[in-house]
Amino acid sequence: MKKIILLLVLAAAGGYWLILSKPALYYKDALEYKNFTLRGRGTLPAEPAPALALDRALEKLLASELYSPDAKFDIYLAGSPGQLRFFAPFAPGNYARVSPVSGGIFLASADFAEDRARTAPEAVEYRALSKVITSAAVRELARRQMKPLAYLSVKDWKFTGYGDRISGGAGDFTVADTCAQASEEGSALREYEYGLAVDLFMQEEKGTFRDLLNRNYSYEGAERQLKKRHCGK
Repeated sequence: MKKIILLLVLAAAGGYWLILSKPALYYKDALEYKNFTLRGRGTLPAEPAPALALDRALEKLLASELYSPDAKFDIYLAGSPGQLRFFAPFAPGNYARVSPVSGGIFLASADFAEDRARTAPEAVEYRALSKVITSAAVRELARRQMKPLAYLSVKDWKFTGYGDRISGGAGDFTVADTCAQASEEGSALREYEYGLAVDLFMQEEKGTFRDLLNRNYSYEGAERQLKKRHCGK
């Protein structure tokens, strides 16, 4: 009996790993557009709807030191928070996640015609879908250029902050906003603050984002320096 249970567990684990490695086995419908392939299950937007968000995302990606013209991205229309967690477990993100296994970009809820991303189809609040895709894409570009253990060991604020700078951010903030209110993890303001820390490293250390990924540079130290500079604290 124990052997049967063990075999069933191993079979389930193997099946789960297979679908994590090759999510296109589940998301069988595909639509290619420039550097992107949209994948879903009967939920693909009709052309030319994808062009708005994807063109904007591609334009922003050109500013990244990680980007190359031959870079391709698989974008999966998960369509719900549950599928987002299932196909990209342990990865950060409420609007989108990058699977460390397949490298796929999974979107919780996407409206390509309006360029809007949500954490769930019924959610009221939204972000610019093009910016969400851009931020996820630069994270995926970094993953491709790093060894797996090195990628997993990098503090998430570095990816989030760089994505905020390249995408243009999810909010209309100034440095004064970081002094006036406390931010919560996952909020647009916190992502803006992470972006300021990335900028600080590049300005003070004269380094690139690749340099930041390989450096033991703490957000706490950058935050103290930024607060002292902008808030007088």
